[in-house]
Amino acid sequence: MNNILRVNNINKKIKKMEILKNVTFKIPKGSIFAFLGPNGAGKSTLIGILVELIKPNSGEIVIENNKDNKEKNYSKIGIVFQDNTLDDDLTVYDNLVIRGSLYKIDKNKLKNNIIKIIELLNMEDFATKKYSECSGGQKRIAMIARAIIVEPSILILDEPTTALDPKIRKTVWDVILKLNKEKNMTIFFSSHYLEEAYYANHICILNKGKILFEGETEKLLNKSGIKKLIIKERKNSFEILVDSIKDGLNYINSRNLSNVVSISLGDISLEEVFLEMTEEK
Repeated sequence: MNNILRVNNINKKIKKMEILKNVTFKIPKGSIFAFLGPNGAGKSTLIGILVELIKPNSGEIVIENNKDNKEKNYSKIGIVFQDNTLDDDLTVYDNLVIRGSLYKIDKNKLKNNIIKIIELLNMEDFATKKYSECSGGQKRIAMIARAIIVEPSILILDEPTTALDPKIRKTVWDVILKLNKEKNMTIFFSSHYLEEAYYANHICILNKGKILFEGETEKLLNKSGIKKLIIKERKNSFEILVDSIKDGLNYINSRNLSNVVSISLGDISLEEVFLEMTEEK
């Protein structure tokens, strides 16, 4: 699979604190890429570097294997930040026109792009509403619309559904998945909602500025080697995570087996893998 973006050995220090340490990963073209990590892991700093708002101490970002034409390269990236950045006093449509005019796009093409985006994202019901009067989900969809005016190859979303209720979060994700499916747009998102990682087919886990894992979601579950030991006793049942079958047997032998009704071995969930990899030992 071709890579649309490569991050090579990015390092970032703020004063004496290392925020990112030799961060390296690649984003396959057309993929949905989840960038996961606990608060303070360095996710937002890395996203700032990806869109040139923050300068790294060392390392490079390569877009579609082209290092030379930076202006052309960065026109291929759409970004949706956590905070709303559109004008409350303007309609959604006017916001899109004004933001789109900042790019070097012919006026007629810009208007046609906006009309197509409104149709694609089912924004007809609120395109003429003032941004301040829109719901949280409508505002976030409008932010996504603004980000794709330039028809980017990759859409970067920093915590795209933060502070949204579950129903609205699903609506926003329906929009994101539609862009990936119908436009073959690469999606890169950071999130602290671990259930959202199930939308991804590629995952990168960052903790304390270091990459712990990068690859396909299924490979993460298989690579961990961690299993779930499910023990049912007469009056109790519980689960523990073990690194191997041998460790599981040692644990079982340490207990009073006369109380055990059944023992089984299960697969670990993505959430459990994440917590096992990032928790303090």
